[in-house]
Amino acid sequence: MKEIELYSAILDLFPNHDFYPEVAAGERSRTTKTIDLVGMPIDGTSTDLISIEVKISDWRKVLKQASDNQFYVDLSFAALPERQIPKLDLSMFKSRGVGVISVNGVAKEVVPARRSAYVRPLKRSFIVGTCTTRRTQVRYA
Repeated sequence: MKEIELYSAILDLFPNHDFYPEVAAGERSRTTKTIDLVGMPIDGTSTDLISIEVKISDWRKVLKQASDNQFYVDLSFAALPERQIPKLDLSMFKSRGVGVISVNGVAKEVVPARRSAYVRPLKRSFIVGTCTTRRTQVRYA
């Protein structure tokens, strides 16, 4: 199984957002950080910028990545296959405000994301700018 195989079900969970894959978040030491999926609101009912980090099995890594994303977006999620959810320490996700999405054909929100208190306006603006540029090109769905 590949991460991209989970994307379709995840996108269905957020019908009021356009999603963009592999969004660069800027320079970070010698590598470029990217966010697996960034969701921009499309219908005016929400202003929430969403990030979703997707992993097949490494929940500790996805927790770290999703936690880091709280500097860039309003709501940050980690998505994993349903069979991995029992292996997670959900209390760690809850305490960090990171939402958890379970995927098995359909996506379900297991732990809701808490609005980030760590968003940095310049970092958020960079993400919005990147997605806005892509929006004028090809929509990912």
